[in-house]
Amino acid sequence: MTSIQEWVDDMVVEVPSCLDETVIRAVKFAIQEFFGESEAWRFKQGITLVPDTVEYLLLLPTETYVLANDYAKVKYSDGVEELTSIKLSDINPAAIGRPTEFAATAGRLFVDTVSEQAECEIGIIVKPTRNIEEVPDELADKYFEAIRSGALYRLKSMHGKDWTDVKGALNHERNFQVCIAKAKREAKQLRSRLRKPAKFNKGFSW
Repeated sequence: MTSIQEWVDDMVVEVPSCLDETVIRAVKFAIQEFFGESEAWRFKQGITLVPDTVEYLLLLPTETYVLANDYAKVKYSDGVEELTSIKLSDINPAAIGRPTEFAATAGRLFVDTVSEQAECEIGIIVKPTRNIEEVPDELADKYFEAIRSGALYRLKSMHGKDWTDVKGALNHERNFQVCIAKAKREAKQLRSRLRKPAKFNKGFSW
């Protein structure tokens, strides 16, 4: 995991007289905004579905919450079926059999009761909270410069500071928005590929 401090240390040369606490807040805000708008932070978890159970715990990354449902698919002995995302209020706890729908909210997965044990894989789009302290290395490596630009845009836009730089702030804002748009397109393309119909056989494994 990559800590917030790595961005802070990297930006010292840009805002040398700025307090670390101020830079940390700017980085956290940039992380929230970036992943909230791009939907690029995707979380995947395998869950065993069992009879007489509707609610399951999602082990979301620390200081994140469900922004949107991505997908859910259930493996049976004769193949794999994809579920449809719906509102929690539309889940029918009395239904028994092979679920066709799911909902995920507040760190919980909700599906209709299965008649036999089955394996489910769920994909969730998550957004960091204001208390985020670290980001997975693969996301930090890919979006380090984007988040850096988002934080510097916020810092250099501050009025009357030693590090105030209106022109520099505009450049960082432009780069930040370009990176968000690119990440959003990539995330959308990835979701489209995952949702394409596929043929499965009994030898399929997660």
